[in-house]
Amino acid sequence: MLLIASYITKSNLKLDVLNRITKKMRVVALISGGKDSIFNALLAQAEGHEIVALGNLHPKDKDELDSYMYQTVGHQGIEKIAEAMELPLYRKETKGNSLQKGKSYEPTDNDEVEDLYKLLKDIKEAENVKGVACGAILSDYQRVRVENVCQRLELISLTYLWRRDQTELLQEMIDCKIDAIIIKIAALGLMPNHLGKSIGDLKSHLCCMHEKYKLNVCGEGGEYETFTLDCPLFKKRIVVSDMQIVMSSADPICPVGYINFTKLKHAPKISPIKYKVKTSRDFCQFQESDEEILYNNENDSFSALNDDEVINTINSRDYIYVENKPQSVVNRKGWLFLTGIQCSSSNPAIAIFEGLQKIEQMMTTNDYSLNDLVTISLYIDNMNHFNIINTAYLKIINFQNPPTRICVECELPTNCSLIMEAIAHKPKTINADDYSKKTVLHVQGISHWAPANIGPYSQSIKIGLIPGNLEIIEGGIYAQSKLVLRHISRIAETINTNGKLRDVLQGICYVTKQKDINAARKVWESQSTNAIIDYVVVRNLPREALVEFQVWTHLGNDKFEYEETGCSIDNFTVLLKRRWNYENTNLENDKDNAMAPSQLMQVFQYFIRKMCPELTSTNTDMEGKRSSTTVTLYIRVFYHTSNSPPFIREVVDELKDLDNYIQLAFTLVPVYGFQSKNDFLSMNAIRHE
Repeated sequence: MLLIASYITKSNLKLDVLNRITKKMRVVALISGGKDSIFNALLAQAEGHEIVALGNLHPKDKDELDSYMYQTVGHQGIEKIAEAMELPLYRKETKGNSLQKGKSYEPTDNDEVEDLYKLLKDIKEAENVKGVACGAILSDYQRVRVENVCQRLELISLTYLWRRDQTELLQEMIDCKIDAIIIKIAALGLMPNHLGKSIGDLKSHLCCMHEKYKLNVCGEGGEYETFTLDCPLFKKRIVVSDMQIVMSSADPICPVGYINFTKLKHAPKISPIKYKVKTSRDFCQFQESDEEILYNNENDSFSALNDDEVINTINSRDYIYVENKPQSVVNRKGWLFLTGIQCSSSNPAIAIFEGLQKIEQMMTTNDYSLNDLVTISLYIDNMNHFNIINTAYLKIINFQNPPTRICVECELPTNCSLIMEAIAHKPKTINADDYSKKTVLHVQGISHWAPANIGPYSQSIKIGLIPGNLEIIEGGIYAQSKLVLRHISRIAETINTNGKLRDVLQGICYVTKQKDINAARKVWESQSTNAIIDYVVVRNLPREALVEFQVWTHLGNDKFEYEETGCSIDNFTVLLKRRWNYENTNLENDKDNAMAPSQLMQVFQYFIRKMCPELTSTNTDMEGKRSSTTVTLYIRVFYHTSNSPPFIREVVDELKDLDNYIQLAFTLVPVYGFQSKNDFLSMNAIRHE
């Protein structure tokens, strides 16, 4: 099982630091002299940031170091680049010692990462920089360590090349007049005669070698290194007057060699160059159909229920509220479900603190720790408290690899300011299979790939944020939905190379307008029809987004059966969709008759039987043979605030009599509506066994 969201490491950033991302920042560009770091600086400038200084780490009395972190070949020319850009240059020596080589990093004396920390600390104090431009494309090793240093210094990492298609990226560099030459070769398919050639001259050859030998087109695997002679950031170009070619290995099949610059000089620019750098919005352009254009213009084409009608219904209703009760259940695979956590304090900071304390207590009782958390869901009464909640949240969830989180605003009564639920996992056996392992992805740098985190929780891929500037994309519900699904797809692929959008099995799509449901549904179904998606109307979402997705995926989900069925209980219609261990059930209202408790009990029984076919039963009871292992169900019940039956809590409590056969954990969440205007109840279940 994989929850689609990625994780961040421990963050010491103050929340106001994150607010600077969308504003112009003073930035230091970390440069090696190569094309990647120079082009990333150009992209940072295109986003409106000001490059005020350059930073570089170099070896002492050596041409290059065997470093995991830094390109050092060609370091003799770094000062010429700074002079060409007319920017102050800050340099420090590094010995290239890598003492921590794992996927994560903790500050370690004498590690080469600490050389970077000292360098950036000096630059921050001298230049008052807020951001750091880094040219990482694919290396998690490098990215994680740069982000670690940035966290400690309260700086923001700008990595606009991250996870870009390398063939496309190399062509963009060439189109943007990055004149860089090959100064090191170390891969099959590259020979000494390629040294000194420009990336423009060798682009076709590099693409051929990628097809033949899987060579990284941009050299991200260390296949080659470059040095930049000219680019739009340079006020003057660099000319190589003299150089040496040093061969480290004369292997006839895979030689290794590099250029040692012995004389470089500056020369005037030949002529003004024309170029166009792509910006954040260029990477988030989606083609609009005629139907989408019409919807955006009229903003009422697919209205299942007029929003004015929703508002009038809410304002004039007798409010229906169902009390939550905290529960915790553990299944045999080590999944711990914590549900029904409710807080009453009107102070949002106190409420979140009390809620997290309850979660911690429940986890401790079950021999789990906060580090085992996978996801937390927050249903709050006021999205204006978002930053206050984040600050309080960070005081407890302040460890490496914290859980992913979703936060939506619901209509809660005056005696309830917060509803919470959480899922944790701890393998029951030491030799757990691969599907039980927690895969951590914690991209925090600003890029054009997917949004960085905007708070003390997982990366914010669930709403339509433009990755490069963390602004909500323009274009309404269609554009936001398309962008969210692109984020999900990219995260799935990054976590697992075989991951894709069609691996999503179940999801909740939260919208703030009833009329937007059909648009969001059309976008989803145009890209995947494999998932069970429930559409729920809530009052507000983070950043005033129109749509937010929360999804669960399984690799190779085409192996799991699908069922779409239903039944009638007297005059009420039950619609059910099930895929493997996931189930969504919607209950449609009978306008002329009120539902009785016994009828709602039959709905729950039908719902549970479908998730637990090993339980034999009749239409009126759940008696049957107990399965060899107790079944555990995590159930989230969304109920309409104006036309749901008021006895949901009582019926749920009666279901506790089934404990001999099944463990149930419920969270009851009030919402404004569903896909059908006649629906008043939606149940979403997960069974991980």
